Amino acid sequence: MVDTPTPQVETRWTEPYLVERIRALRGTLLSRGESATALAGYAPGGADNSSTDPFGGLVAEYALLRGRLAFLDWRDAAESARATQALDDALANAPQSVTCADGAVRAVHPKSYHALRWCDALDGALAPLRARLEGADPAHLEALALAPLAESLAVRLWAWILTHPDPGLPFDEGAPADPPAWTTALTPEDLLALWRAHHEVNRTRLALLAGLFPAEAEEESRLSLGGFLGTVAQELGQRPSEVLRRWSVGEALAQAVVAAQAAREARARAERDAA
Repeated sequence: MVDTPTPQVETRWTEPYLVERIRALRGTLLSRGESATALAGYAPGGADNSSTDPFGGLVAEYALLRGRLAFLDWRDAAESARATQALDDALANAPQSVTCADGAVRAVHPKSYHALRWCDALDGALAPLRARLEGADPAHLEALALAPLAESLAVRLWAWILTHPDPGLPFDEGAPADPPAWTTALTPEDLLALWRAHHEVNRTRLALLAGLFPAEAEEESRLSLGGFLGTVAQELGQRPSEVLRRWSVGEALAQAVVAAQAAREARARAERDAA
């Protein structure tokens, strides 16, 4: 019986090919912000690749680098989706709902620059509450000790401002303000839930919007947020006082993002036409 020779299967997965692919992946990851120190752990014998077998170590390094790149792609896609959602929510002045202990569902709304300055002043009253409640077991909350804080005028004003549907303040600053009766029934858990919704609507959303501005300036702007909103008011043909008091910061930023992107695309089209 004649032995039939085993056919040789050609493959490009040779050591030189792997070395070249690894070099390309490392370059891509470095350009995406990965550190050389972190990538060193993927090399054969590194912290994340204990294999010292020459070919097996290269295979493991290649797989680890591909996995890291796939994760970065997923993360960037998720962040892009969040930013797009933040833009839509800001343009619509979308609130975030909170269910309070009395069963009522109250909405925390995007606020104006002026209202947020008021909230910053009142927010200090919640610092002791957050320090004692963050991560605490609800069964062990010191409700009796925290009750005076929940009933304080400063905290009631803070809750009233956040849940007022208009971006501005719900009261006349020149007259005594009497918060609604429901604010007297707020529990410490309610206040923490309101603060978290406020953080999401008036901080996290704004941070996502800031990341959408085209990165084409050679140096950072020295304008404060109020000064920047003043330039937005000028571009929109509005009085600065109106934008600072009557527009939510998120809506103003979203308008600026849309205008900046539209201008950038118009310039690109003009440059292509000129070429």
